Amino acid sequence: MYFSLLKIGIVEAAYWFGPKKKIELRNNVFVTPVLLIVFSIIHGSVNFGESYFFWELEFSKFFLLFILAAFWLSCLVSICTLDLSSFYFDIRKDVLYCDSINSKKRKNCVIVLNIILESLLKWFAPILVFTTEEIYGLVNKNNEESIHENYFVKIPESWENDKLNEKWLKLFKIKQDANIAIEEKRANKEIGSSLEAEIKLILNKDQFELLDGLDLPDYFIVSKAEKELSKNDEIKIEVKKARGQKCERCWKILEKKCERC
Repeated sequence: MYFSLLKIGIVEAAYWFGPKKKIELRNNVFVTPVLLIVFSIIHGSVNFGESYFFWELEFSKFFLLFILAAFWLSCLVSICTLDLSSFYFDIRKDVLYCDSINSKKRKNCVIVLNIILESLLKWFAPILVFTTEEIYGLVNKNNEESIHENYFVKIPESWENDKLNEKWLKLFKIKQDANIAIEEKRANKEIGSSLEAEIKLILNKDQFELLDGLDLPDYFIVSKAEKELSKNDEIKIEVKKARGQKCERCWKILEKKCERC
């Protein structure tokens, strides 16, 4: 998969940077292995400021650069599939679809999505040259500047929080355990989607406190969720079919009328 994307990226670069065209590389983040390879193959020279040099890549160097680019791409794909698609997007799609347009939670989500979009576009730009340029043009219609003239998004140092990261790793483990319990009920045809379920989490003290302040139904993508402190530190997750009527808008099954919808 990753090598296929790299092939696409090289072809895109060939189309984007037309033949016989001198490429001037600024001192920015997009001077990456894939671009250098593409430039050297198509044009034979790369312009760093006023000086030119001609690349004669040995196979070993070419292969090393290709592997480095493939590793970089695999990291990006991993972020997209694991951290975003199957975790963050899966949880937050309910807020985007069903919350009021003036909802603070929804507004915060839109801000985060914009940061993610800008970051991903610039991270993928050195490989998927044409695709990222086209998307960047659609997102920034009033800006004629190319994405390849930009720098990576600067992530504030204050966002690096080891304690918070450790907390979310533990929360992710609890969610995985809950997903397994829900999937067992789905496999037995007791429920359809996870929104047809209500869960009860019997947890030890540390895990119980870890879930404080979290919207449990949103986080576990169920209609109802509650937690209970275990009397003997035994951890257990009980899943059963939710009772009530299905909301036609958010699809949650509730005993009372859905207050949000």
